[in-house]
Amino acid sequence: MSKPHVRMRITNFGPIAKGTVDIRPLTLLIGGNSSGKSYTARLYYLVAKALREEELFYGFPLQSIRASSSYQSEKIDSEAIGDWHNYLASDSFQSYVSEVLQDIRQDVIERIKQGLLEYFACETASALIRRAAKKKTANITFETSQGESIITLKVWHRQSDPKVELFLPDLDTMYRLLKDSDLMWLKRRYDRLRGRDEETSLLERLLAHELARLVWSRWLDSVGFPAEVHYLPAGRSGLLEGWQTLASLAVGIVGRRAGVLPIELPKIPGVSRDFLMTFLSEILSPSIGRASHVENCMNNVASILEKKLLYGTIQLDNVERSVPMIVYQEEGLSLPLQGVSSMIAEVAPLVLWVRTVLRPGSQLIIDEPEAHLHPWGQRVVVNAFARLVRCGVRVLCPTHSSIVLHQASNHILLGRLSEQVREKYGYDKLDYLSADEVSVALFARKSYSGPVCVEAVEVDNEFGIDESEFVRIAEEIGEESWNLTRELGQTE
Repeated sequence: MSKPHVRMRITNFGPIAKGTVDIRPLTLLIGGNSSGKSYTARLYYLVAKALREEELFYGFPLQSIRASSSYQSEKIDSEAIGDWHNYLASDSFQSYVSEVLQDIRQDVIERIKQGLLEYFACETASALIRRAAKKKTANITFETSQGESIITLKVWHRQSDPKVELFLPDLDTMYRLLKDSDLMWLKRRYDRLRGRDEETSLLERLLAHELARLVWSRWLDSVGFPAEVHYLPAGRSGLLEGWQTLASLAVGIVGRRAGVLPIELPKIPGVSRDFLMTFLSEILSPSIGRASHVENCMNNVASILEKKLLYGTIQLDNVERSVPMIVYQEEGLSLPLQGVSSMIAEVAPLVLWVRTVLRPGSQLIIDEPEAHLHPWGQRVVVNAFARLVRCGVRVLCPTHSSIVLHQASNHILLGRLSEQVREKYGYDKLDYLSADEVSVALFARKSYSGPVCVEAVEVDNEFGIDESEFVRIAEEIGEESWNLTRELGQTE
C-alpha cells in the first residue's frame, strides 16, 4: 500500500487551464517552456512552507516534535498513558487546544494569501488568473490521496484578496493520530513545567500549545505534507557565487540570534530569498544536528554526486576568513566557486543541502536539475534522487530533460531486479524506485498558444515511465532529417 500523498487540483492558474498533480516521493513535472511547471512547484512550496512555519508554534521550536520520537524505544506505561489521555480529552483542556489550533489555522491562511503575492511577484492575486479563461476565477485544491479537501484557494478577477479555506478534522480525530511516544514526551514536559511551581492555568495553556503543535504536525504527516520544504531555484549557482556580497545578512542573523541586531532582508524574490536564508542560517551556522544514521545516509548521497560527477568535493573554507567561502577541492587543488565550471557550480548547492540540511521527511524542490549538465551528469543526479527517496526525502523537479525521465524509469526497473544484478550494472542495493513512489505530470498544450492541461503520465513497475512526449519530439526531428536528406538528394 502506497503512503499518503497530497494531490493538487488546478483550474485557471497562471497558464494552466486545468489539471491534477500527485505529489509523491519523486515527482517530475515535464512539458514545454512557460507551461506552468515552476508555477505549480512554487505554489506547492508556499503552501507546504506556510503549514510548517516555525513561528506558528508560539516560540516552541519545531525540532521538539522530532524529539518526541526519542521515546520510541522506551517502555511505555499503558495505564499511565491512558490516564494522561483522559486528562487531555477533558472539555476544559480541549477548549485551550482548539483555541490554539484555530489561531494556527488563521495564521496559515494569512501566510498563504501573502505568499501568493510574494512568491509570484505580483501586486494582486488576480494577476495569477489565466488570461484567456472564460470564467475569471482561479481555483486550487490541495487534497488527500483519498480525495478529501485540505486547503482550497480561490482567486477572483479584480479582487485583491483571495479566499483561502483550511479544513481541519475534529479534535478527537487529531488526537487519535498521536503516538504513545508523543504522549510520554508531553507528560515529561508537563512534569518539568509543574516542577517550577507554575500556576495551573498557565501550565495548562503552555501544555495546550505543545499539544496543539504536536497534533498539527501529526495531522500534516497523516495527509502527506512534508515535515519541511526546501527550494533550489533556477539560477541557484549564481546566487551562491554572489552570496558574499550579501555577507551583511549573515551578520544580521548572528545579531538576531543574540537578541542584539534586527535584520532587514533586501527585496529578493521569495524562493531566492529563502534559498539564501537557508544557506546563511542552516549551512553556514547550523543549529540543529542530525542523527548519526541520517548523517550517514545523506553523506552517502553527497558522495555519489562528488565521486561520480564532480571528481572532487564541495567544502566551506572559513580558515582565516571573516566570511566563509565555498570551495571545490580536487587532489590538492582548491578553487572558489566563482572559478569552477558551470557544472560544478550548479551541483554545489545540491551537495551542500544534502550534506547539511535535508533529513527524512524533508521535501526538496529543485528547478531544472539538468541545468549545465552533460547527459551522464543528469543520470548521476537522478541516481542521487533515487537514493534520497530511500533516505526518506521527497524530491520534486520541473524538468525539460528526457534523460532525467529515462533514468528515473530505469531506477523503477532496477527495483524489480536482485541486488546482484544491480551491482552488475554499477548500482548499489539502495539505488531503486518503485512505481508508486513516482509521479510524472505532463503540462501540455493542444496548440502553440493554447491553454495548458496537466495530464498524468503512466508509471508502472513493468515498463517504468511512459516517455511518449519526448519520443514524439525525437521522431519529429528524425522525420525532418529524413525529409531534408531526401530534398538534398533531389537537388544534386
